[in-house]
Amino acid sequence: MAAVGLVSCYLLAAAQDGQGPAATRQVLACQVAESLPAPPAEAREGGFGFVYESLGGTAVDGRACTVYRLRNLAGSPPTPVRWVAGSEVLVDVARLSRCGTDEECVWFEVARYFDGGYVGGDTEIGYGLNADSFRHASPGLVAIGFPDVGAAAASVGTELVGTVLDAQERPVVLDLVVKSRLERGDEGLVLVYEATADDPSQLDGSRFVLAWEAFDLLPTRAGEQPAGEGAGPFRAFTGGAVVPVTHAEPGAVSVRVPAGSAVFEDRLVLEVREPGSDGAGLLPVLLPAFLPGSP
Repeated sequence: MAAVGLVSCYLLAAAQDGQGPAATRQVLACQVAESLPAPPAEAREGGFGFVYESLGGTAVDGRACTVYRLRNLAGSPPTPVRWVAGSEVLVDVARLSRCGTDEECVWFEVARYFDGGYVGGDTEIGYGLNADSFRHASPGLVAIGFPDVGAAAASVGTELVGTVLDAQERPVVLDLVVKSRLERGDEGLVLVYEATADDPSQLDGSRFVLAWEAFDLLPTRAGEQPAGEGAGPFRAFTGGAVVPVTHAEPGAVSVRVPAGSAVFEDRLVLEVREPGSDGAGLLPVLLPAFLPGSP
């Protein structure tokens, strides 16, 4: 975490010590206990203007959580925004959607759920052309995950909720959770890469696809995996090969990989892309994953 340039520590390891301010509100599945900046801050320059905040607390399932929220100001044009903490990208939106001059824009939200905690430190927001015309420094909350790869079950996940604009400035609505899980049972250790959504059309790959660096690191290449029951939204990060999925139930698709052991890789990226082999990137987010360990 040295690259993050931390200036203060608000470590909250998901209900581990019972200390800190009590949660006063819930955003997505995160019961909020901390926020930076507080109140939400504005960045406004070059005709662009938006509001932002980071939140931290305890997820409804008892793990830790962070949420990064961005909202265009009324009348502001579609806005590329990149929010970073050192080398870690918190949110990188190709085009934050606009709203009318007489209404309040809706939040775009990226939530992370994990075993661990979070710290407060220096962050920087770039925005405008290529998300770097203007820069704004701000305190923010950064996740620190440390799951137990030897546990009977463990999970890390990211929830994406809100609207971004594609290259033609058409709205792309996101409302889904993407997870990496491990489970131990009668089959031994199985690694599961999963996406869930209340609206199954979020998972059919027609509106957007999900390219994940985790798939590039599996021992069996994405294009050679069993076909399962359908193609779904998953793609290899490099080359964009389809990663076939199993539709276990309505609103859920998954890739299951048996493994002898597991390691945790915390610097992997998931990118929401436009459909098609040359689809443009809409939103890269950090999404760690459990991967097969050495034989």
